[in-house]
Amino acid sequence: WETSTNNGYMITEFGNVVAFSPLVEEVEAGIMTILVLGAVSISVPGVILGLIYMNSPWLQKKYNQWRFKGK
Repeated sequence: WETSTNNGYMITEFGNVVAFSPLVEEVEAGIMTILVLGAVSISVPGVILGLIYMNSPWLQKKYNQWRFKGK
């Protein structure tokens, strides 16, 4: 018989009463958790690409040529 969801007792074929419960508690993902994970997954690659760009004169030159090609 269950005392709550996924928790309770059962009787074995030998007549023993055994308690059961899940090994790991389920964690509910709220909207704030999803927003934080989304922000981190976008910002971490952006920071890495920004550091590469800031340390590369060749990339900066190529960007300026592309950005200001009509002027």
